[in-house]
Amino acid sequence: MPDSRLRQVFGASVSPLGGGYSGETFRAEIDGDDVVVRIYGRRPDRAAVDVGVLRRVRGVVPVPAVLDAQVTGARDLPPYVVTSWLPGERLEDVLTEVGEQTAAELGRAVGATLLALSTVRFDRPGELRGTDLAVAPFDLGSLADWVGGHLDRPWFAALGAEQTGDLLALARGVQPLLDSVAHESTLVHSDVNPKNLLVDRERAVVTGLLDWEFAYSGSRLADLGNLMRFPDHPAEPAGQAAFVGGALEVAARDLPPGWPDLARALDLLALVDLAARDVANPVVDAARDLLLETLRSGSLAAGRPDPLR
Repeated sequence: MPDSRLRQVFGASVSPLGGGYSGETFRAEIDGDDVVVRIYGRRPDRAAVDVGVLRRVRGVVPVPAVLDAQVTGARDLPPYVVTSWLPGERLEDVLTEVGEQTAAELGRAVGATLLALSTVRFDRPGELRGTDLAVAPFDLGSLADWVGGHLDRPWFAALGAEQTGDLLALARGVQPLLDSVAHESTLVHSDVNPKNLLVDRERAVVTGLLDWEFAYSGSRLADLGNLMRFPDHPAEPAGQAAFVGGALEVAARDLPPGWPDLARALDLLALVDLAARDVANPVVDAARDLLLETLRSGSLAAGRPDPLR
């Protein structure tokens, strides 16, 4: 969408917001108040879902209020959602500046947020559609089917027959883990990480859980798998490992033994999708590294810390 059209609709103060790779989120000023404008040029159907999700979870976890929305789009304007501006700093910035103790305290606050999110339930697992959040059953097939559907992408095509075979064997091997939680139907954010969290570092509280474009109904373990994805990767903030430890200390309470492998098996779906993308960025590169280490080690943990210790 041209910048001139954005300013025409939302005012001259419109400016891009950092924190993600979509390039579709902006800051603006409307009637003297700061707001966030999200444009849905890549996935127009998600505008309605985001409106529904934000209304459903407001009061359960910290999210902005929906101030205005056009979920159908217009001739020269994609669907958009305007939300209130939330206080706080992006956690990815905070974790580069605080010590391990504060990082762990912020992690525990995020863990409590995830526990609250797990109370939002649907009648079945699947994709969310429309502002009423109707649930459509997934049509992904098995994990091996999911992997096979990505093997024509350039990065996977360059792996070679041996590594491709190992990846398919891994997918078939973990399928029983996925089947064991396939019936679960809680709201999954699906992208819980420091760039999508706002916090108050002084009070160690979460002030915002942002960017719900991948949310669906499924197992809450998927969000824990996301959290455990890159605890020690060089691209992550210095306090990431302490933050993850604090989050899991709270969010993983009362989970059954062996839950980390379940969470990591669920996260393979996201890792494959990330690795297949055409545009490289630090998250895509880290996903590829982790998949390769998983194949090399033959372990879902892939050398990462054991959260049960």
